[in-house]
Amino acid sequence: MKLFNSILFIIAILSLNGCTNHNKHQWSYDGIESPEHWAELNRDFKSCQKGHYQSPIDLHTKDALPTTQKLVVAYLPTHTHIINNGHTIEFDMDEDNFIAVDNKRFKLKQLHFHADSEHTINGKQFPAEMHLVHQAADGQLAVISLLIEIGDSPVYDHIFDKIPKPGEEVKVDLHLENFIPKNRGRYNYTGSLTTPPCSENVIWLVFKQHLLVPLKQLQKFKAYYSHNYRPTQQAYGRQIYFTEH
Repeated sequence: MKLFNSILFIIAILSLNGCTNHNKHQWSYDGIESPEHWAELNRDFKSCQKGHYQSPIDLHTKDALPTTQKLVVAYLPTHTHIINNGHTIEFDMDEDNFIAVDNKRFKLKQLHFHADSEHTINGKQFPAEMHLVHQAADGQLAVISLLIEIGDSPVYDHIFDKIPKPGEEVKVDLHLENFIPKNRGRYNYTGSLTTPPCSENVIWLVFKQHLLVPLKQLQKFKAYYSHNYRPTQQAYGRQIYFTEH
């Protein structure tokens, strides 16, 4: 009996430790798990507080310098899996869509949305922001950021019609080639993921031309996530660049 009780005690301790470790990996945008506390939740999140290349940032257009950065976008119609992951609505990709930044290839992994916008332009925040997340063979990331304003657009007229319940997913086809504005003018800088673990290995490409999303569609997203954005971070002297096309 003593041996049995000892085993139960050990199991209880292990279960408690498991719950504690699990909780440390939880994060959100509110309360004790909000962005200002991310670094306290898990030691793997320390960059969220101590990093000097954190994102998002406020983009001061007057300080941006011109660059000859090259961008190739190779998107095709694709099958996607829409996932409500508890932090945002995410579209995971099946096909091999990619971009090339200065001839370095990055495969499109997923796209997701934030409301309100995470990046700001000269202090101005926008109703929402879309991130298209790409990854190179060496693990480096390149994220296209599209700032969203309210307006009529056939491309986004049904984008949030099939939002799944948390933990579920639905499949849809997207014509991704229509997602990117014809005007490729953009700001770029070196930064991080805007969610834990806030890894600082991201090339950010923030397009100057904004997306128009119908109000009813944006309201459908905000019914789930109306405040899933990280506040802007210190730039620490980082240079912002821009290209006109």
